[in-house]
Amino acid sequence: MNKEIQNFSNPKKDLLLIIVAVLIGFVISQFIGGIYILIYNFFSDNPLKIEGISSIIANSNMRNHFLVIQSFTSLIVFFLAPYIYLRGKKEFLSDLLKFNKIQFSPLIILFFATICFMLFNGLIIEWNKNIELPSFFSSFEEYAKNKELELEKLTLFLVSFENFNEYLLGIIAVAIIPAFCEEYLFRGVIQKKLELIFKNIHVAIFLSSFVFSFFHFQFYGLIPRMLLGILFGYFYYFSNNLSYPIIAHFINNFSALTLFYFSSSGIIDLSVEDVNNYQFPFFLSLLLLAVSLCFIRLFYLNFLHIKKFI
Repeated sequence: MNKEIQNFSNPKKDLLLIIVAVLIGFVISQFIGGIYILIYNFFSDNPLKIEGISSIIANSNMRNHFLVIQSFTSLIVFFLAPYIYLRGKKEFLSDLLKFNKIQFSPLIILFFATICFMLFNGLIIEWNKNIELPSFFSSFEEYAKNKELELEKLTLFLVSFENFNEYLLGIIAVAIIPAFCEEYLFRGVIQKKLELIFKNIHVAIFLSSFVFSFFHFQFYGLIPRMLLGILFGYFYYFSNNLSYPIIAHFINNFSALTLFYFSSSGIIDLSVEDVNNYQFPFFLSLLLLAVSLCFIRLFYLNFLHIKKFI
């Protein structure tokens, strides 16, 4: 167990109150989002309407505004809400982030491990999309599939960038802010609290990754996102430096965004839908997984002389 977390008191209570803080943060972010839209509509001749996903994707002007709203929602829910609570308990962000201690060699290893794992994960994404549930779950299955289709339409709308400025805003809203805020909450806070509760880092990594995936509210993306969370969790555990999973998370989101931008701008001869549904052949995907595991092993060995692992 990480020595630096042994002084954190009452992890079960902390975890419960952190969840409460996140929920409060979500309510506050929705209120601020509503105020943002009201103010914009008051001064604009082209008012914004959020009456469902169909109304959002029908108005191309909504893309930038939705990305802005998504940005401060992530900041409030995944970072500010838990940070304000933990700061009162003298648990500071500086204890987690060690950007000044990032090493070049493990950073390169992390890059290739993440890219290879992303390419393999396309196989799992496609498998998860096509899961058939037992008949007694038919109502939930219908609801989940309809919700998945709606969210897929919204995602494709948000990443169908019409110019470079929208792409830059997308990098901030979808890559930089979520990478920092989500890793702070799910790896830096929840994973550490779960490690204290269960006294087992592997249980903590798997459970925090499940919570990470669950919070995205996409049943048909649950498993591949959880696998990414597990990858990020082990990057954090091996290095004891939250900067590495933040960078890995950024690489994942930034790579996907860039492919979408290349598609929408005609740089690559694939539609946005083709990019979204692309996967490598089965055996090539397994080879990519094997290569990724080798890089993950190298990442582990790079820090082995620094710290003794369970």
